[in-house]
Amino acid sequence: MTCKKFDVVVSGGGIIGTASALSLAKVYENVLLIERGDILSKEVSPKNEQVFMLSESSINFLNDLISNKIYSSGELYPVKTMNLFDDKHNRLILDSDVVEKKCLGYTVKKSFILGSLHDALAKSNVTLRGCDEVVKIDLFESESVLSLEKSSKITTGLLVVADGSRSKLRDLTGIRCDLKDFDQTAIVCQLDVDQTKFCAYQWFQSGGGVMALLPTTESSFTLVWSISSEMSRKIISGGTCVLHDELMKVIGRTFKNINIVSDIEFFPITSIITKDVINSSLVLVGEAANSIHPMAGQGLNLGLRDVKILSDILGKEQGKSMQASLRAYKRQRAEKVAIMSSLTNFMHYVFSENSFICSKARELGFISFSKNNLLKRLAIKIATN
Repeated sequence: MTCKKFDVVVSGGGIIGTASALSLAKVYENVLLIERGDILSKEVSPKNEQVFMLSESSINFLNDLISNKIYSSGELYPVKTMNLFDDKHNRLILDSDVVEKKCLGYTVKKSFILGSLHDALAKSNVTLRGCDEVVKIDLFESESVLSLEKSSKITTGLLVVADGSRSKLRDLTGIRCDLKDFDQTAIVCQLDVDQTKFCAYQWFQSGGGVMALLPTTESSFTLVWSISSEMSRKIISGGTCVLHDELMKVIGRTFKNINIVSDIEFFPITSIITKDVINSSLVLVGEAANSIHPMAGQGLNLGLRDVKILSDILGKEQGKSMQASLRAYKRQRAEKVAIMSSLTNFMHYVFSENSFICSKARELGFISFSKNNLLKRLAIKIATN
């Protein structure tokens, strides 16, 4: 039987997979997107809406993919100031004025991003194959042969793996990865407050806990709190009342009135570093390639950056060998990923250690940063570039 041939096959119908398919469809004529579920019907509960803080470069990239509709949508909430606190209540303020920008980034709901990408996908020339998945991969130098669960084999000159941190395709190819378990749980829920004032907040706690408040409207935040597994068990058993009490212990100096207005969700925190992100005619993008601690809030930004680097290289280097292009992708993405991974691991270590030396180092670091605009600009550049 003759296998159907595609220029590119993307596996994974989430934000990164859909963005990959749309971006690569500008370079190649014959792109296929495969997703285990129904590609165009990923619904999100409004009460448990996931929110991302995206850099301006990420927003611009998405804007290009969906025909310049993001900025006019009314769905972006600008973050102009980031207030950071250490465990001694020292405060570091990162303000958009320091880098002469309108804002540090924008918060945006997952449902809006995914819905906009799906609308663009429906109007594109990307072939969609939902409710199916790859069950076997045979990799050759110039192509991959994919066996699908519910249909015949297909071949492709490039397989883009975008099925997340628990990637089945990565496992099928035998690409090894190192898993780091932080022994922490992320708590996510929605909060109502008096006003957010275009400000995001982050508290670094002794013991390694990190609490982030991301503004989504003028009077609401999304809470993302990385806490010890022991503390998470206490909150799971105690529910909303216990969470509210624990929240006020941390943020009571800043907010007097908060209300928890959604269900509380819990996620184990791990990070993944793969041994390689390319393999002949295959490439990993997004969290299938690497995932980091959520304290930096950079997971989706890094994933979109992967997609842009890959599509830019393949668009500019048509005619060159696929292996050469994939090696260029690997080099270009490596530095930023290494910086963010090392930074989050270092911050987690420094705040997890309760020794006198680490405590003083934390305090001096915050004080030094707060007085040095050069360091502030560097931190903002790393986070927003």
